[in-house]
Amino acid sequence: MRSGARYLLVGVLLIVLFMIVRAPATLVPSLLPNDAAITLTGARGLLWTGTGTLHLTNTAAIGSVSDRALGEIAWRIAPEALLRGELGLNLRWLEQGQDLTGELRIGRARYRLTIDGEMDALHLRTLLAPYHIRLGGRLTLHAVALEAPHREPLVRSALTGRIDWSGGDVRYRLSGRDHDARVAPLAAHLGPGFAASLHETSDQELEILRATADTDGFARLTLTRRFMQIFGLEWPGTGAPTDVLLTLEEQLF
Repeated sequence: MRSGARYLLVGVLLIVLFMIVRAPATLVPSLLPNDAAITLTGARGLLWTGTGTLHLTNTAAIGSVSDRALGEIAWRIAPEALLRGELGLNLRWLEQGQDLTGELRIGRARYRLTIDGEMDALHLRTLLAPYHIRLGGRLTLHAVALEAPHREPLVRSALTGRIDWSGGDVRYRLSGRDHDARVAPLAAHLGPGFAASLHETSDQELEILRATADTDGFARLTLTRRFMQIFGLEWPGTGAPTDVLLTLEEQLF
């Protein structure tokens, strides 16, 4: 290549790089696929680094809510993802009480959102309010990930990771009465599929609850004897802590 052509190519690349670095953040939402489950609103700043509100929009499987805000975030473009043909954003949550970081990788067919860090359990109040549940304490997220094709309903996605709860005060309503309990630390294991199980944080990691959401539109909870004991709910009879005493179902969609 002649030296003149080489300088011209370098100049063009520098101009393109400058345009990318200085491009406005409002371009980021338009780079997401039209059917992406993860969306971004209120983008501010630059394409390379900016802030906005992250949403999960493919949520017909978790109630009548069709748009779930995941919080105010700051992002930075991940160049290594671009080399794989993906839009990659490295994320940091901005709301008080949240010390969370994450990665969002969006390809033409699939997306994957991974989150690590700590947050106040009070941030779950919007999610738990319909069930009259209020949690105290803090949550620690260990590689919590949601991955699925864009066009698939949320219940067909894959959840992985673990969430540790520090324990604390719990308020809930049952049979029209409010109850309060002081609960020791617990851990939630996510998966396989769109499911989660709740465990005592003991040497045996005793499973006390399992939750699943199926493609038939139903969410199912199985509660064990130990779960009842922990939350101060009396149940007649005796048996093993892992005995399933109650199965609850709710049609979500």
